[in-house]
Amino acid sequence: MGISHAIAITGAVLLAIGVALVMAFFRQIRKLEGEIAEARLREQKLIDKMLMKAGYTPVLEREQVVKIPDPEVKQPHFIEEAFRLDAIMEEVEQINPEMKGRDADYVQQLYPALWMEAEARFEGIHGKMRV
Repeated sequence: MGISHAIAITGAVLLAIGVALVMAFFRQIRKLEGEIAEARLREQKLIDKMLMKAGYTPVLEREQVVKIPDPEVKQPHFIEEAFRLDAIMEEVEQINPEMKGRDADYVQQLYPALWMEAEARFEGIHGKMRV
């Protein structure tokens, strides 16, 4: 038996051990999920029992509540904000060509007056029209 056979046997043994560990891990996860489900059921029964003692009727159906954003309120979008910052940076570069290649955060922090001027120019050009 040479070294190559020993390496192959060692690899096979390690693979078998790894598979066994992964299977044990998934078994443990399934077991814990079952325990969690049982604990939730016990908790719901206890809540129902306490409600009945307090004179309330227990909830028969439990609903899963999902929060959805209000469609009438426009949610901020990071891509739109990135395009806006890029356009304001173009205005900054037109006002002061030395700022070419600088980051928007850099200009906002170190040159706030320049940033506000460029932002005002951008909003004046691209702002919403009054109806």
